[in-house]
Amino acid sequence: MVQDLGGGRALEVFSGVQKTSILVYSLRWSPDGTELLLSGEGSESYIIPRFGGNSRRLPGGTISCWSPDGLHIASLRQGKKRVFFTNKATGDTSSISLAGDFELIAGIDWSPNGDRLLVVTSTAGKDTRYTIFSIKTDGSSQQEILNETHTLYLPKWSVQGSAIYYFKPIGQTMDLLKIQIDIGTGKASGSPKLLQTGLQAGVWSFSLSKDNRRLLHTRELSFSNLWSVSLQGTGGPQKLQTKQLTKGTSVVANPAISPDGKRVAFHIGSYELEHSDIFIMAIDGGERQQLTFFDSFNAYAAWSPDSKEIVFGSTEGGKSRVWSVQADGGTPRPFINTELNLVVGPWSPLSWTPGSNILYQSGGNRQLKILNPSTEQELPLVPNDSLGWMFGSRYSPDGKTVAITWNSPGPNNNGIWLISLEDFSQTLLYKGHLQPIQWSPDGQWLYSWNRFENTARIYRIPVSGGVSETIMTLPFDNIDTISMTPDGNRIVCSVYETHSDVWLMENFDPQVK
Repeated sequence: MVQDLGGGRALEVFSGVQKTSILVYSLRWSPDGTELLLSGEGSESYIIPRFGGNSRRLPGGTISCWSPDGLHIASLRQGKKRVFFTNKATGDTSSISLAGDFELIAGIDWSPNGDRLLVVTSTAGKDTRYTIFSIKTDGSSQQEILNETHTLYLPKWSVQGSAIYYFKPIGQTMDLLKIQIDIGTGKASGSPKLLQTGLQAGVWSFSLSKDNRRLLHTRELSFSNLWSVSLQGTGGPQKLQTKQLTKGTSVVANPAISPDGKRVAFHIGSYELEHSDIFIMAIDGGERQQLTFFDSFNAYAAWSPDSKEIVFGSTEGGKSRVWSVQADGGTPRPFINTELNLVVGPWSPLSWTPGSNILYQSGGNRQLKILNPSTEQELPLVPNDSLGWMFGSRYSPDGKTVAITWNSPGPNNNGIWLISLEDFSQTLLYKGHLQPIQWSPDGQWLYSWNRFENTARIYRIPVSGGVSETIMTLPFDNIDTISMTPDGNRIVCSVYETHSDVWLMENFDPQVK
């Protein structure tokens, strides 16, 4: 949408891409203001005329930006430690490599002087850190500017190229900071200075006017609550009965139903705000019991087979580890040597029941570790941890097989895989974008769903091979995570709501006259 800053009706200039739709991660005006650069899922970008019309597709990435002269586009692609450049006129591409030990790339901006880029990266695992650095467009002179444990969001160059602005979360709000940059070396020439505090700003982007006197940002209220969905009736058409289990404007997410089907564990809080705690309550709702009281992010609970213990991920102490706590309360304890990746989106990085060992996502999402809870010894699930990303592990009822979502190397290998814990053989069960929820009690079916479908359908896939079938369609649009009772007749899901608007801040930097 395009709207005049003075107000008036917003004009729609772009809607999806032909027969599909994309998630938009980056939207930038061209330097002359005549076009928009849109970047989203995959490795493509789109150039859109200011007032709409035919869009043009170019090679790109998840996050992209213009060169100051508007002739080139710089893009980042997840999983690639490179910056890709595309000539807008010809479509020709080139790239430069990025140095450093990092897993994710979170932002890019091209300096107004044209010779340097800002790039934001983050590590994963025990010591999650966020780094902002500058690098020349020929790939030389990579200079670290900031390195922190706090999330650093999408920095922007000042109009002169002598400073950068960035957001940093503090509690449930954002601070806006500025740091001076030496134009010649690309290094920081001082400490960050706080410009604005307590902003109710969205985390993904902000925009500056050319004179650096205006700042545009979103203000978001995003929250979620737990709902229960049960199948009612036997024989013939079955009806769905829904019940809201929690109410409020907190983020209540990642439910995990206990093996005995009596309780549900979940967390309240969010990764973006760097704080959440673990709670449990009866599966029908009611009073909830808090199990963690840390000043950190604690989430993704998984139950022990006897329903007496819970493991969860925590950033307590500055390290992302697996922790455990008794389901009736007590002092949590860490598994010291674990390196857990907590940035995994709608897939839980932990599972336990009905297996005897804990499965957890290691740093980089390219490996699952098998953790013995008694000895704390670990084994890799697959022998090589550089063979694509894997998510959402689920034990079979006999504990001998693990189902995972895995983009294993090779053409058309993305889908649900079965990994044997006896000989570690690997079998592709389903090609596509489904994620496992749970096995049927007899081990003959695997329940699954597609997090990115517009309709929340629950499928079951025959483990012996065959066509999947829909068994249930949930009556919600914005489901984040799902848990299922062992008998498959009841689901607890986290349903999101988001309210957002756009705010304009004038004269936000006292140094700009």
